[in-house]
Amino acid sequence: MKTRAVLAGLFSLVLLTSACASSEAKVTTKIMMLFQGKHSLQRLVQYNSVDSKMSGGGFFFLGVGAGSVSGETKTNYSVKFAWKSNVDEAFIISSVPLERVRVKFDESVTVPHVEFKLWCGDNDTSSECGGPDFYLTSYGQQRVIDEGYVVYVTITVKSNDWPLKIEMPLP
Repeated sequence: MKTRAVLAGLFSLVLLTSACASSEAKVTTKIMMLFQGKHSLQRLVQYNSVDSKMSGGGFFFLGVGAGSVSGETKTNYSVKFAWKSNVDEAFIISSVPLERVRVKFDESVTVPHVEFKLWCGDNDTSSECGGPDFYLTSYGQQRVIDEGYVVYVTITVKSNDWPLKIEMPLP
């Protein structure tokens, strides 16, 4: 009798643990709902911004002094594009550094589209992708891109649709 009760208890424990393991749902975060999948591309332009920095210093003592001034200019190359959200069907304008853009030519594509590669932690699992939700809800999608949670974007177009005048900058 006692053995039956122990066996019944073990059986229900195994049944319960297997049911819990199989019902483990995949976590879908706000950032994943916005960025995952293919998004139709409306407009694409190359955008260059220039950051200039100047600093100086010096000292004067009893009418004698010395000083120095130094400066630095850096050009940032990026791509701005409008892509259709899969959440609310609105077009979102984003900017991505040029070195994080990949272009794939596909002659069978009817509408050019963009796909985002998200970084969701070291294991790259959906359950760890909740961190950037803070940036998305507080600051918007551009902050998610700027903070590095979008590793790269892949733009898929026909070769004839690709802008011919875009040239990669040489250092």
